[in-house]
Order: sequence, then C-alpha cells, then structure tokens
Amino acid sequence: SLHAYGGPLAAMDSVEATMNVPVDYYVRINMKAFVEAVDELGGIYYDVPYNLNEPNSDDTGRIKIKKGYQKLNGDQALAVARTRHHDSDLKRGQRQMELIKILFQKAQNLKSIDKLDNVISIVGKNAKHNLTQKEIKSLAKMYLGGSTEIKTSQLKGKDDYLNDIYYYHPSVKSIMEYSNLLRNDLDLSQITNKNDFLDQRVIKRYGSLVPLTELDEDLLRKNQKESTDSQKESDSSSQNNDEEDQTNEQTDQNSLNGNEQYPNQQDNNQTNGENGMINNDNYPYAQ
Repeated sequence: SLHAYGGPLAAMDSVEATMNVPVDYYVRINMKAFVEAVDELGGIYYDVPYNLNEPNSDDTGRIKIKKGYQKLNGDQALAVARTRHHDSDLKRGQRQMELIKILFQKAQNLKSIDKLDNVISIVGKNAKHNLTQKEIKSLAKMYLGGSTEIKTSQLKGKDDYLNDIYYYHPSVKSIMEYSNLLRNDLDLSQITNKNDFLDQRVIKRYGSLVPLTELDEDLLRKNQKESTDSQKESDSSSQNNDEEDQTNEQTDQNSLNGNEQYPNQQDNNQTNGENGMINNDNYPYAQ
C-alpha cells in the first residue's frame, strides 16, 4: 500500500489526488489501541459472518470464534477485523468500518466521564497524528458528545493483478460520484463532466498542493530510490539477456544461411525489452 511505502504523507496525497478533496489531517492507530479500547468499553456485540480461527493480537496463540451474533472482547474483535480468508480485502474493509462504528457508538453512550477519558488516553498513547491538543479536544467534544453519525462507502471497481501484485482499479464514475458527495460537504463546486473530472485537482483550491506534514518523507524517498534502482537493474539485466539470446539465435540462423560473416545482425522486428514493459501508471491503486 502507499502508506507502507510513504507513510501518512503518501496516503494523504493519494486520497487528495484521487478524490479531488483536501485532506489536511490523519490519525494512525495501532492494533493495541483497538483491543484495549474494546476491552475498556466492556466488549462490543457483532454478528460474526462465519467460524473463525485466527492469530491473537500478539501472534502467540489462536482465537476461535463461532459464527453468529455475540459479544466480543478486544482480541476477538480484532480477529474478526483482520481476517480475509473467507472473502476479500473489500469485505474485510467493510467489517473494519462496521466494528469502528459500533465502537464509536458505544463510546458516545458512555455515562462515565472517567471511562471516556480512559478510552481517549488509550487511543492517544497508541496513535500518531498531526492534530493539535486543541483540535483533539474539539473533535472529541463534537463527535462523542452529540449524535454524530459516521457514514461509510467504498469505491466500485475491479480487481487487477500485475507481476503477481494485487491492485484495485476503481471506476471513474464511482470516483466522481463519491468525490462530489465529499465536495458538497466541503462547499466545493461539483464536477459534472467525467471527461473533465481527472483534470480537476485540489491545487485549484489551494493555489499549490503542499502537504501539511513532512512525516516519513525520508522513508518515502528511500523506498522510491530502492524501487527505482531495483527496476533499473532488473530492466538492464533483462535487456542484456534478451540481446544475448537474440544474438545467439541470429548467429545460428546466419550459419545455416551461409552468413557467418555477419554474426551480430539482428531482426528489424526485434522488440526492445524496455518497450515491452507495462506502464504501471495504468494501475495506480495498489493495495
């Protein structure tokens, strides 16, 4: 995923470029926060879609859960959130969003201020973000103190594989639909022509697109460099091997035709290994 290679910065830039809406903040929470928050709230109820046998949160044992509606503790809820053996990445994403909504709703209904403070503390010590303390308190008051509803959706698209790597390719129609929903909430102009849609960018709102956080930029550059160097070496090696094979084949053919004096002559229809590469730009949505 982009987050794995470039951290929150790359993820924020990718969402901005794809959905054409500004993304100014991020919150990254680890698995420990989810487990401890569920336990602090006394567990959550969820309709488990199938029997599960998954690793526990620290991968030291197994969690076995029967299919059906039941109360889950932190480790069990995480096992349900993590599994994808029975369906797909998209289904797993849906389950994770459902579990987060249930957890959020239970936190909203807390009558104990101390317990709510404990949950906030658990999330705080197991999270990284670019929010100020003032912004955190404001958001907590807004979302946990009222009847705010979380709405979730997924982009429609198709699965793709390139070099044994899975990609999800969302449709432009679906991107435009959800982009306009977000833009409407942000009081941004609607995009009505899908042919113009991909030319629209957040840069038109800001004047220039400058991420607010520089977190993990060194990691992003390092991974980009390693990826580029690796690709160059692979392309060079592949091209050299292709040229050597073609030369040997041509030499054998020339020998049969009595043309041994031109052992390096090559077929005009030879395909350069570089020209035969697939352009990864057509698959920008790596998972």
